[in-house]
Amino acid sequence: METLQRLNLPPVGAGSVVIPSGSVTQGVYVVRLTFPGAPIPPLDPMPVIGSQLRGFGHIVLLGRDLLQGALLIYDGAHGHWTLAF
Repeated sequence: METLQRLNLPPVGAGSVVIPSGSVTQGVYVVRLTFPGAPIPPLDPMPVIGSQLRGFGHIVLLGRDLLQGALLIYDGAHGHWTLAF
């Protein structure tokens, strides 16, 4: 959520997020994802929901709604991942 706040994006609504301690309401934002330096085309504006992930060592979590149009290969043994659209 810190990343969304740094971008000064206004929330367009609210949504529920389930976390280990229960359910919380977070802001919903509209974003356009780009991948600078990669051959992946920008993704059309889409709604995303804010969440506090920094405590888990992450700044973003890609959901199945985004990944359904992609090929994701995760090589946990080597700590590598590949994402293709």
